[in-house]
Amino acid sequence: MRLLVCFALMLALAACGEQAAKTYPPQYELNFMRACQAQRPAAPNQCPCTWERITREIAPDEFAAFERLPASEQVADPLYAEIQRYAEECASQGEATTADPPPP
Repeated sequence: MRLLVCFALMLALAACGEQAAKTYPPQYELNFMRACQAQRPAAPNQCPCTWERITREIAPDEFAAFERLPASEQVADPLYAEIQRYAEECASQGEATTADPPPP
């Protein structure tokens, strides 16, 4: 539950910036990274990876609309599950990278 509250806060903080037509405002990334890194200090690569996936796969206006939802509605929104999936995939990539030896 704490993770959900922190994630909702992270998304709400990202809404502080003014949205551009096709790109994410720098403030969105700054707010996301701060909140994400506070949540996941042991996984520093997970946050940039998750943000990259968000910016590549979710339109800024869709993300901004999601952020404006109350936290209780965000959790039920399909976009929430998608962002969680990105974070999990990024975490898995980080684990595989550190566990696997480099190619010869």
